[in-house]
Amino acid sequence: MMSNPSSFIPFTAAYAPDDRVMAARLLDSAGLSAAQEARIDRTATRLIGAIRAEDDRLGGVEDLLREFA
Repeated sequence: MMSNPSSFIPFTAAYAPDDRVMAARLLDSAGLSAAQEARIDRTATRLIGAIRAEDDRLGGVEDLLREFA
């Protein structure tokens, strides 16, 4: 017998906060200087550009994993 989907309680857990809230909290607590943030942005931009420029069968996530294996 199938349950009525509207009868399910939405998933909430104290150990699983919203990703956006968690990311904002972590960024706020990092205490990075403007120079550090700029360096991180440049590195991320360079890595994303390299991944997008590479046209192979694996794809972006796999390329990123290979980069940081």
